[in-house]
Amino acid sequence: MRHIMWKRILFLSLSIICVLSFALIGSAAPCGNLAFPEGSDSPYRSLADALITNGYSADHLPTWIPEDFTITSVSDKSNSKTLRISAEYESTRGILQIRALINSGDTFGIAEKDSGGYTLVHNGMEVYVYTNEGNYRATWFADDILFTVSDYSLVPDTITECEFLTIIQSIPR
Repeated sequence: MRHIMWKRILFLSLSIICVLSFALIGSAAPCGNLAFPEGSDSPYRSLADALITNGYSADHLPTWIPEDFTITSVSDKSNSKTLRISAEYESTRGILQIRALINSGDTFGIAEKDSGGYTLVHNGMEVYVYTNEGNYRATWFADDILFTVSDYSLVPDTITECEFLTIIQSIPR
């Protein structure tokens, strides 16, 4: 129990440091490319566009990624039970993937890979943050959609915890 309390204190401290540092450099950190330019060959311009086109809300998507990341793909795949809409963003540091999973059933299974995950509350939503082989992951549920952000860096800890928490803090509601 004490271990969880220290993690929450650490998270709050890092969150305050991130918010203050971004406030000092102009209210927001420079953002990476979340959408393809007009006229691209992609069937969707962005993850938000894919969700809206498929009839779902994009209100709970992050609006910020590190500035050196740029969108490389947006796809939707479905089977008889699940629609998975995902976007990948790449940089020389690795890949970020954001997914929206819509299940025709009532439940999702979430498997924790490493120990030490914690839940934080952001804009009234519970976000579960954990690591998998040193890379950050976050999962939250809103509007009957399971959202995930996954860091697939080439080297663990390439994306800083501050950057990852900023991605989570950019979820508007």
